[in-house]
Amino acid sequence: MVSDNLTHLFPVDMSTYNAAREKENNVIGQRIAEARKNTGLSLIAFSKLMAGYGVVVSASSISKWESGLTTPSGYQLMALSHALNLIDMFYYFSSSYRPKLDPAGQQKLKEYEQDLIASGLYAIHDPVKIIQMPISDLRVSAGTGQILDSNHFESIDFPESEVPEGATFGVRISGDSMEPVYHNGDIAWVQPCTQLSIGEVGIFAYDGSGYIKVYNEKEPPKRLKTEFSDSYGHLYKQPVLVSYNCKYDPIDIIPSSGFQILGRVLNY
Repeated sequence: MVSDNLTHLFPVDMSTYNAAREKENNVIGQRIAEARKNTGLSLIAFSKLMAGYGVVVSASSISKWESGLTTPSGYQLMALSHALNLIDMFYYFSSSYRPKLDPAGQQKLKEYEQDLIASGLYAIHDPVKIIQMPISDLRVSAGTGQILDSNHFESIDFPESEVPEGATFGVRISGDSMEPVYHNGDIAWVQPCTQLSIGEVGIFAYDGSGYIKVYNEKEPPKRLKTEFSDSYGHLYKQPVLVSYNCKYDPIDIIPSSGFQILGRVLNY
């Protein structure tokens, strides 16, 4: 039969942390009171400060913590450690703790900490979140144009921060007609839609080819007014696809050649 007494295998070092002894001496309560007073906070002010860290606690409850009548929960202890800037909380809340700096030195340490944070050189960055996005393997042309085929997509991993909110797929750009904003090989992030405002960059299918262009409109010429009029005689504007690169002429859209707005480009 295995004995429950394992002290012969794991002898107790009485100089190590002992919860019963620490509780009897109200170490945590004393440390809370010490840290609060060093920051110059009253019980009421500290109660209000704690609310900003998600802990609703009254001044009388904090007083009970300090006197040892009650103890804060684990989450409350974490919150007050943040509120009081107790970086070494593991050591602070034990009787073996002895501050190496007086209050003036601790204040200088906090100021130095803020200087380091402001420099941005030592900040802890959150892990990069990766998401999969469908990318068309048929490039939309920023010059001559290529056919867009919804079946030609592959899933590629991207940092979430690089994908604009609202984008559902991406297309690669071919050519230089959208320079200097969009370059050959860039990915244009697209939000599907069927209408665009003048000046917006979009992805278009026209006459069997795919384009990335700036959407514009103009009065249709007389010879095309029939194509841009409805049965009530209302005349619509003629869509025009414009390049950023001025060496490319605008493309005037003729409805009979097949024109479709596929989406809005959301690149930052």
